[in-house]
Parts: sequence; structure tokens; C-alpha cells
Amino acid sequence: MDAIEFIEKDVKRGSANRSITRILASIGAVLIPIALGVGLRDGLDGVFTPRILIPNLVAAVLLGVVISASYGRLFSSFTTWRWSRWGLVCAMILAIDRVVFPIGVRTSYPSQAIFWQESLRCFTKGSVSAVVLGAWLILFAFGFSSIPSRRWRVLISFAAGVSSTVMLGFHCDSSSWEHVLYGHVGPGAAVGTALVLIQELLFKIKLGSALPSLAGKIRNPSKIG
Repeated sequence: MDAIEFIEKDVKRGSANRSITRILASIGAVLIPIALGVGLRDGLDGVFTPRILIPNLVAAVLLGVVISASYGRLFSSFTTWRWSRWGLVCAMILAIDRVVFPIGVRTSYPSQAIFWQESLRCFTKGSVSAVVLGAWLILFAFGFSSIPSRRWRVLISFAAGVSSTVMLGFHCDSSSWEHVLYGHVGPGAAVGTALVLIQELLFKIKLGSALPSLAGKIRNPSKIG
């Protein structure tokens, strides 16, 4: 198969699957962080009060909107790429709303040992959330196109990272800056970076499999798109 034939078939497949994959990917981006955040809580006290629920709910919806608006259009739309990034930044800010605008007295921990124990617990749960959503979005991205653009691959990783903070916004009531930095933002940064590297490797493998002669001539195939 030559490059032109491959691209034509890939575009045709993407066009045929765009609506359903876009809907499913977007729904998952909203529901996965909410379900994990609420489901992993020890209790539901306070989680449904407007001051806590609304910022986190808007953050989760923003994740879905970003995925829906961006799906399949990042090959050529710089505007979509720019506003997608700002949408994810807004979702992150909303997810740490209670730290920026604390409810009452800021959370304090009796000892460093308890602080690190609680932060590690949130880090672990946040990492799981980021991995689950990242895997969900990667499944649809590489199902939609054999060679999704680099911007799209980065966006998926960023969205998965932000989802961990959104999930922990539902899960954890802490208003400690230090805890949120290590336990809520930390897993997103770690998993997001790992997902970028995993997608780069997957991209090279799929490109090499589909177009071995072309892949061998491209100095840095991961930058395509």
C-alpha cells in the first residue's frame, strides 16, 4: 500500500466513525472522573453541596467539551488546539477551586507522616483515574485514525492528567496547597508525561507497520501532524 492510498483509506474510516467515537470519548471524559471520584470516597457527606459539586461538575463537563470539540480536527485547526488547552486549564482551576478559595480554615495535618500518607493515597487514586481515562481516549484516537496527529496525542495526555485532578476534586475535601500539589496535581503530571511517551511509541509502531518504506525515510515520524 502506498502513502496516498493509506491516507485515503484512513480518512474514509475516520469520517465513517467520527460521530460515534466522538460521542463515546466525550461521555467517558465526563463520567469517568465523576464515577471514580464519588465511588472511591469513604462517605458522601458534603460532596453534593453546591459549593463543592458545581465547580467540579463544570470541570468534568469541560473535559468532555474539549474532547468533543477537538476530535478529528487537530490536524489543521490551530484555533481548536489553542482553545482546547485553555479549556483544560480552566478545568484544572475549577478542580482545585477550594484551594484557591478555601471553605473556612485550610486543612492542616497533625504530622508529616500523616500528610504523606494521605497525599500518597490521593496520588495513587489520581493515577488510576488518569490511566483509565487515558486508555479510553487512546483507544478511540487510534481507532479513529491509524496515525492521529501529534497535537491530538498531546491533548489526550493533557486531558487524562487533568482528569486526575478533577476526579480528586470530587473525592478529597482537602484545602491544603501542599497536599493538592503532590496528591492531586502530581499524578496528572506523572501519568500525562507517561502517556505522551506511550503514544509516541504506539504511533511509530503503527506507522512503521502501515508504511514501512515511508517510515524509514522520515527522520522524526512522531512529529507528523
